[in-house]
Amino acid sequence: MNKLIKENGLVIGSISIFLVVSTFSFGSFFYKFNAGLSSEQQDWGAFGSFLSGTLGVLIALLAVIWLIKSVQMQKKELVHLKSELKATSNEQKKQTQISALSALISSSESAINVLESKLVATNSGDKHLHPMEDIMFIHDLINEEERKISFYKVRLESYLPEIYEKINESTKEEVWDDDEEF
Repeated sequence: MNKLIKENGLVIGSISIFLVVSTFSFGSFFYKFNAGLSSEQQDWGAFGSFLSGTLGVLIALLAVIWLIKSVQMQKKELVHLKSELKATSNEQKKQTQISALSALISSSESAINVLESKLVATNSGDKHLHPMEDIMFIHDLINEEERKISFYKVRLESYLPEIYEKINESTKEEVWDDDEEF
């Protein structure tokens, strides 16, 4: 109940102030001018002027308060949205890096496969090597590709712990939710 009042305090306060002031305005007008509904147009005009002077000012004040409150709410939402966009941008950068590193690893593995097939061809007696290539040169290329893969894997692992933590957290929540059903 307190949470409801706290969240809607401005609404409750505005309605309360409006009801108190309008009750006071109507009551004081009818008390001072001996009440009853008049058939005279000038009495209704005086009543309208009285209400616009009391309730009109109050309504304008409440409108300004509501306008200020809505600007404050929009400012908070904008700050929240900005932080969410920044987090999303950072996550997308990480995903791009992971994809690029995975593609580089895959490319190096493909290059190793091609080089190994050349070695197999030379071992089987089929010399289909380019005149500038020899077995030692191919081994050096394979070693170079393996060093690249090791380097890419180290870089990739620097991004993955965060992702594994997020996956583990969501998995734990799902497991916890499944346990509650039993």
